Amino acid sequence: IFTTKISGLYSEGKKDEAIKYASDLLKKAPTNITLLWYRGFYYNRMNKYYLAIEDLTKGLEQNVDSLKPILLSERGLSYSKLKQYDQALLDYNESIKLNAKNPNAYLEKGNLFQSMSKFDNAIEEYSSAIALSPESFVLAYRSRSSAYCAKGDYESAVKDLKKCLSINPKLGYIYI
Repeated sequence: IFTTKISGLYSEGKKDEAIKYASDLLKKAPTNITLLWYRGFYYNRMNKYYLAIEDLTKGLEQNVDSLKPILLSERGLSYSKLKQYDQALLDYNESIKLNAKNPNAYLEKGNLFQSMSKFDNAIEEYSSAIALSPESFVLAYRSRSSAYCAKGDYESAVKDLKKCLSINPKLGYIYI
């Protein structure tokens, strides 16, 4: 029930209210891993990366094996945004080690490599994400296209953009 309220507040643009609601609940249940993940996730979307790292680390300390990969991946995003690339890479690698079937971890790891101008590595990670979800992961195709462009491989870039459109024809904006 509380997750629906937090998500609802956030999606309505009431980001501060969503954070406050989660914070109030965490006062009563400071080790609630779901609340820690939600608040960390939203802190990331609000560019409050240090606060996100704090919550996600507390969540990881709860030792819930099934949730570690998602917490690590989200914390990796925080580190990546702070340009703490080594720490981000450690988190992404551990997330993938714990759940090699999560395409989002490969996507974020690819984004990390792209931000470091390591385009071949980025393409490899995006390709791994696509392999796990080939007919639905538009964002991975779009990201891989960007990495191909950065390398000057425009033929492969256009191929990926066309794949995006074949998955969802309403995505005409991808060519912009």
